[in-house]
Amino acid sequence: MTHFRLRSQRRPVLLISTTIILALLLAATYAGLSVYKAYDYTTTPRQTISSASPADEGLHYESVTFPSAANDGVQLTGWWIPNPNGHRVLILVHGRYQNKAAYLALAKPLWDAGYSLLLFDLRGHGQSTYVPCTYGIKEQWDVIGAARFAQQKGFAPASIGVIGWSLGGASTLMAMGSSNDFAAAVADSAYANSDPLLARNPLQPGLRLAMRLVRGVDLSQVDPADSIHDLDNRSIMLIHGANDTVVPLSQERLLEQAGSASIKETWLVPGAGHVQAASLDRDEYVRRVTAFFDAVLE
Repeated sequence: MTHFRLRSQRRPVLLISTTIILALLLAATYAGLSVYKAYDYTTTPRQTISSASPADEGLHYESVTFPSAANDGVQLTGWWIPNPNGHRVLILVHGRYQNKAAYLALAKPLWDAGYSLLLFDLRGHGQSTYVPCTYGIKEQWDVIGAARFAQQKGFAPASIGVIGWSLGGASTLMAMGSSNDFAAAVADSAYANSDPLLARNPLQPGLRLAMRLVRGVDLSQVDPADSIHDLDNRSIMLIHGANDTVVPLSQERLLEQAGSASIKETWLVPGAGHVQAASLDRDEYVRRVTAFFDAVLE
């Protein structure tokens, strides 16, 4: 009888011990996966640099290098395409996993419209300094660095416009809130906050914590919508695909609400997914974008 009672008393202890061990194993697995994904989400695979260049579009250009305005040692690489017949400049800012060649097909028609152009690689992309992606937190300073490069070429901020896609669009909007170095922007498929970035990942909130602790990326600082509340009469055009499932249309609505004073035009493109508007109808894209910049740049 005593032996049976001892065995009965051990069972709860074993059950509790087993539960604690399993909980610790699950917690360790969750933490390990979160750290792994934190590196995955902030690391851009090294890209193969294609042989394409503005020369393929019949444009004379100069390969240039300039610093990010973040003052963190990051050097940015780009193509400078001057236009002797124009007094305005457009800066093209690609999205995640892309590089300066991503929207090269737009270069010739934009140049023909009278604009000098700067196409450049964001940090961690293309040939620029290889550092983690921060989803706009530091990339906004890359955009500002590009605008300051254009100023060194003789362009006043009032004559500088920026076109950004996805990460590039969000970074551009954040840059507008951080500096007065350019006057107008087109944001194509930009996110308003960090919600879409981890929307499909079941590891939240551990992943957010891991990104902050091991990579120094605090996603709460990704705030394009907050950045455009008060922009001192600068101008924004929003472009968004009606069928975008990567950055949902609700994000575009948040940007509209936040930047109502500065948003001069919104173009919702029927049938377009994420950053597909330019490829669906390049001529219409260029027409709308240049009409906007013609109206708001000096």
